[in-house]
This record gives sequence, C-alpha cells and structure tokens, in this order.
Amino acid sequence: MKKFIVIFAGVFFLSPLLHAQFIKKGTIVGSGYFEFNSHKDDSDNKNSSFSLMPWAGYMAIDNLSAGLGFMLSTSKSESEFSPGTTYTDTGTDILFGPIVRYYLDNGLFVHGQYFFGSSKNVSKTTGFPDSESKFK
Repeated sequence: MKKFIVIFAGVFFLSPLLHAQFIKKGTIVGSGYFEFNSHKDDSDNKNSSFSLMPWAGYMAIDNLSAGLGFMLSTSKSESEFSPGTTYTDTGTDILFGPIVRYYLDNGLFVHGQYFFGSSKNVSKTTGFPDSESKFK
C-alpha cells in the first residue's frame, strides 16, 4: 500500500512538470480510453460492460486542438428471479462527433465534446414478450 501511495503521489505531483509549456500549431494529438467490467454476485446476477473511445485532433493554433472522436459501448445484465425465470438486458451504443481541447500552461486542459449516433436496448424476461428500444 505504501508503494502505491508513493507512486501515485509521484505521478500526480510530477506529471505537470513533464508537460511542454505549449503544443504548437500543426501537431496531431490523440487520446482515448478503454474499459471492461465484469461482475457476478452470490445470487447469480451477472453484469458486464465494455467501452472504447479513441479520438484524434489537429492543433489549429498553439494549444487548441479540434478533432473527431468515436465511442463504442456495450453492456449486458442477467438476473434469475426464480428457477426458470430470467431477466436479460443488453445495450449497445455507437457514437461519434467533434472534440475540442485547449491546453493550459500548467499541463491541465479544458475538453469539450458532443457525440451523436445510435443506441439500442433489448430487455427479455422468460415468459414475457421482448422489449426493444432504439434511439438515433
């Protein structure tokens, strides 16, 4: 635990010193995130999710990036209420849109994004009709 605290403190307090003061016009920048979660509890409830969001931008002027991002997200949840009766909920999102990021002198940044696309959610319960929702 002590190692974790020392490493975290070092990264947190030293990382602003490692950033350049300015990111010059004409530079291509990018980032993103990836996430996967899976959980099963004692009552046989199962949950899992996956998210991926890469983005890339072009420095239009010093410290100001404009670009595009993409997001793919899926989730699934399963529960058993009683023997033979299960509930399943599945969701999928596919989104994309513009991203703007302005880098400040101290290594921090201001980030704005607006995503649009489609979303689908399907719910199933044993013995009942399926329910499906779609959004665009």
